[in-house]
Amino acid sequence: MQVITDWYDLQVFLALSRTNRLASAGAALCVDGTTVRRRLSRLEARLGRPCSNRAIPGRC
Repeated sequence: MQVITDWYDLQVFLALSRTNRLASAGAALCVDGTTVRRRLSRLEARLGRPCSNRAIPGRC
């Protein structure tokens, strides 16, 4: 198991889990939704598994 050293990635995950939308999570963090997507992808790569259910239409 890999240790998460970038706490901002966890802040992004938390904001996304609270809002369920990339744009809303980005607004909460004062960044663009694409930045949220990129940081989530980075976190998923580190964990080796997806962090969200993207099968729901309109959701991340």
